[in-house]
Amino acid sequence: MLTAFSKAEGFSQAEEFLKEKNIVVLGKGRTAGAPTIRLLQKKGFNPTIIDLKTQHPNEIIRQANVVISATGRKHIINGSNIKNGAYVIGVGLGREIVEGQEKVYGDINDDEVSKKAKFYCPTIGGIGPLTVASLLSNVVVASKTITHLYTNDIIAK
Repeated sequence: MLTAFSKAEGFSQAEEFLKEKNIVVLGKGRTAGAPTIRLLQKKGFNPTIIDLKTQHPNEIIRQANVVISATGRKHIINGSNIKNGAYVIGVGLGREIVEGQEKVYGDINDDEVSKKAKFYCPTIGGIGPLTVASLLSNVVVASKTITHLYTNDIIAK
């Protein structure tokens, strides 16, 4: 997802927006948090990283202009730990059993965050379309590569 975002045409605008912003990333997992941190650092940003060992994480989160949550912990980002006007992006995803049915949830308490954040992108229904677009783009590139290799192999014989 993040590789696709970093290559997206609009990322140059995001880079400009992020300059001089206090960016906080929650989570360092290999599928979401770590790639997010690497992308930001590669682009020259120095995000504050919150993990399980971080002392007073809510105080740090409340100071952030941009909060990116990649923990998979239900509602870890809520109205009490973001400041008014923050930009909040949910990346983490978790599952729970409710009345015998598996339910998927994101890191953000949508009801609370929507009232305080200037902008928020929930995990569910938010960042997913970019992931799907990236996957489809990769399928097209792979298909073209295989077709090219196969065609050249046939011609060479």
